[in-house]
Amino acid sequence: MTSFAKQLSKLQRVPLREAWKHEAGEFSPWLALPENLDTLAEVCELSELELVATEHSVGDFKLDILCTDGDHQVVIENQLAESDHKHLGQILAYAAGVGARKIIQAALIWEIVELDVTSLIAA
Repeated sequence: MTSFAKQLSKLQRVPLREAWKHEAGEFSPWLALPENLDTLAEVCELSELELVATEHSVGDFKLDILCTDGDHQVVIENQLAESDHKHLGQILAYAAGVGARKIIQAALIWEIVELDVTSLIAA
């Protein structure tokens, strides 16, 4: 008989709103855990993501998660729903407000948005 040091459990799909009822109060704190930021950094091909703040004030609004990647600010906007233009506008405003050079939008379903951002890129 073989003995295993770690117990494995079966993966199963659950609706995101069952796991996390609220983005700000439940999902953002979970995503901001060091091990989850490490996984997100790996998926996004970043060397690291180090937490600066959750629910960070940018003017009258709250940025979900503010991190650094070692050199630059990184803005993370969460959605437990489909991506939309409102959140795209928010994340661009947050990035400008904190001087971020990188953005991550975590959403349940992605809608392809064609956007000419060449005027936003610094020369």
